Amino acid sequence: MKKTMLAALAATAAAVLALTGCTGPATSSSSGSGQKTLNIAFIPGITTDGFFVAMQHAAEKEAPKLDIKLDYTGPTTYSYAAQTQVFQAVLAKHPDGIIFASTDGKAMEAPVQQAVSAGIPVMTVDSTIDDQSLLKARIATSDEVGGKLAADEMAKEVGDSGTVVVVGYIPGITTTDARTKAFLAEMKSAHPGITVLDTQYSNGDLAKAASVTTALVQSHPDLKGIFVVNDLNAAGVINGLTSIDKTGQIKVVGYDAEPDEIGFLKAGTMQATVVQKPAEEATVALQLMAKLLRDKKNPSPKTQLLDPIVATSENYTDPKISQWFYK
Repeated sequence: MKKTMLAALAATAAAVLALTGCTGPATSSSSGSGQKTLNIAFIPGITTDGFFVAMQHAAEKEAPKLDIKLDYTGPTTYSYAAQTQVFQAVLAKHPDGIIFASTDGKAMEAPVQQAVSAGIPVMTVDSTIDDQSLLKARIATSDEVGGKLAADEMAKEVGDSGTVVVVGYIPGITTTDARTKAFLAEMKSAHPGITVLDTQYSNGDLAKAASVTTALVQSHPDLKGIFVVNDLNAAGVINGLTSIDKTGQIKVVGYDAEPDEIGFLKAGTMQATVVQKPAEEATVALQLMAKLLRDKKNPSPKTQLLDPIVATSENYTDPKISQWFYK
């Protein structure tokens, strides 16, 4: 990381401490069950997104069952710089363990290495880091399966022919990169009659997602479908299609199941979305961290992947599907 970035992080450390409630070193205590109460920090990619809100609710519900004092704190913008600041504030409290959703596969390795050097075990949920050796476990909903499901659903929506495109988020995020790669691979192997354009990126900007969408439609009149790689991009793509009166005509397969996206399914502006399981990810991660710290045994297997499902405008009211929507 550049010196200027390090200086900026140092300068904002005090402010971050205040914002995240990090006022001093974590202290352990014994619960009524006689076992040590664990202090676990849980850092999402961003606090305001529906995916991570669902994760927070599940973590807060599970923590008391495991005698865990939970510190759920994260950035309000999705960037590795913002998350690094929160991570540094968490490290100052020296928790018993850290669970986090990485905002960048490479950039977040440095703060994880700091935690490991301080004897604090780290696990990831959702997005992870490139160097898996630094982690005790990785828990996620399979992006490889999700990308494949998205490709198959898109092929169904466009009649297994025509032109489609992926609207990505920010390059370097392990989850969205993996699901894009899986989508492209499945299209190539199972749906050769479909032409896939070069992936376009919004860089986390909804207005740009909208403008990218309108530009794609104007430059490719044969475009039949758009795969949106995450919930944060969905509104931008739908806004773009709405502005040129193309909703319903160009099929949209999304990713995630926050309230806005379910609204798009109901309205018919999105035809399907791949649903992850953030609540279960959070629950499993806390269980594994508690077992690691108390039993001194590493999780096995180290990587634990959950299977996503597909919600469509036809099946979204089915309780077997809707139970996984983000709340």
